[in-house]
Amino acid sequence: MYRAYHAIRGLTGPDGRSTNAVYGFITMLRKLLADHHPAYIAASFDLPSATFRDGISADYKANRAPMPGDLKEQIPWVHEACEAMGVPILTCEGYEADDVIGTLARQAAAAGFEVAIVTGDKDFFQLVDGPIRVYNPKDDGAWFDAAGVKEKFGVSPEQVVDVLALMGDAIDNVKALIAADVPMFGICLGHQLLALGLGATTYKLKFGHRGANHPVKFLETGAIEITSQNHGFAVDPDSLPTGTEMTHKNLYDGTCEGVRHTSKPVFSVQYHPEASPGPHDADYLFRQFVDLMESH
Repeated sequence: MYRAYHAIRGLTGPDGRSTNAVYGFITMLRKLLADHHPAYIAASFDLPSATFRDGISADYKANRAPMPGDLKEQIPWVHEACEAMGVPILTCEGYEADDVIGTLARQAAAAGFEVAIVTGDKDFFQLVDGPIRVYNPKDDGAWFDAAGVKEKFGVSPEQVVDVLALMGDAIDNVKALIAADVPMFGICLGHQLLALGLGATTYKLKFGHRGANHPVKFLETGAIEITSQNHGFAVDPDSLPTGTEMTHKNLYDGTCEGVRHTSKPVFSVQYHPEASPGPHDADYLFRQFVDLMESH
């Protein structure tokens, strides 16, 4: 639902209320049913009430930005659409949708079913095992078995939970800072974290970018900077939601080297503007960040 909401903006009904999330969700659901013809299907959504995790930690998801109001009002319509299309909604008081999905997947696999978890959430990679696979419907769709998880995430499915524990909830923290209009300038990994916080996705480069002579074009002015780089992932520019834009492009392979939000004081670059061989080429980035801090 979040993906549909961010993918389509500005769509409203005759009464002026937003319909982008429900329209996008129905479109994706219809495509899923038409392309894969599942024998059984169900959907799960978070309930508005507290879960058992709130009882464990009072600040659980405290840094997560609240759901936009025009998305919240579309939730009942999304539920009605599921029921109208014959997709039952399964929930459980005190538990999140992720808990319900994971439990059903394990139970179905134990009963001898082949299971597909349809999601773009990497957290579900930890459930991939034998008959359980993850299907990401983005673009043309991608299936992930154990080998696919290893290729995409760098570890086997049983190790995913350990990696997530080490990573923490950094993206939620970034989202909270974005929502609070805190000026941010992301560099290298910070660029990728900021892009993820804005709602974009990243992908693994075949070889990565290493070295000190990468030409990068600033799209606004056409200026070319000679940059230092050291990273193995890149931001997918096609995944940037409405309100964000790519600002810099690598002239070797055309990958995204910079992102900014058009109405919030946040921007980032993939390269190291503080490093040689062309440190003075990127002075404008630091001046821009100082201006944002002084104005906020």
